Amino acid sequence: MKYSDKKFNALLSCVAAKFGKKTPLKVTHYITDRCNLLCEYCYAKKFQKGPAELTTQQVKDSMKEFASFGCTTWVLIGGEPLVRSDIGELIDYGQSLGMIVNLVTNASFVPQKLDQVCRADNLYTSLDGEKEIHDAIRGKGSYDAVMKAIDLVQGARHLC
Repeated sequence: MKYSDKKFNALLSCVAAKFGKKTPLKVTHYITDRCNLLCEYCYAKKFQKGPAELTTQQVKDSMKEFASFGCTTWVLIGGEPLVRSDIGELIDYGQSLGMIVNLVTNASFVPQKLDQVCRADNLYTSLDGEKEIHDAIRGKGSYDAVMKAIDLVQGARHLC
């Protein structure tokens, strides 16, 4: 399904919601607490050894159930979602259900997983300020990783 078709379906769901149809339009799924960074402000570092993650099948079952309720958008966030070996499979599955699948990443693993990242409908990353500020908050080299990821994704538009 084309991205424009998915956006149109999301718009229809929003209109239906205005007329009283209760639909979970968007799910923001904290798919993992694991992360390669230890950002100053982040909750995830408190849970690095926390509860077990859902299995690939459990995530797919959740996606399918929410899609059956009319959910149009699935956001994969963490921790760092790219630490999961199944992230590409989950992106593909959500899209096969007709959902917009968005990925929120710190960008560290984009070079290694570019083909999987490019399958997401939208990619989100953050810059906390100039290089010195960003690196102070997220860790040395993280600013350069974000900038490299942006360049890679822009250069790989034929994949995306």
